[in-house]
Amino acid sequence: MWQVANQDAAYISRRIGFILLLIGICCALLFDRQTDWFWYITVGAVVAGTMYMVGYTEWRLQQMFDEEGKRK
Repeated sequence: MWQVANQDAAYISRRIGFILLLIGICCALLFDRQTDWFWYITVGAVVAGTMYMVGYTEWRLQQMFDEEGKRK
């Protein structure tokens, strides 16, 4: 179960990291200084990405394993 969770989280982390990189570059080009909206967009993207990664990993584990940790 540990191996599956880490593999899924690593895969999602790479995808989220790429998206966050694009968001960061776009925000750097759009904003000339760090306004409130800059912080809302960048921090919000990080929080949303983290929540997605945790939720997706937990969902996958529930699909693949039973309550005792054995593969279905």
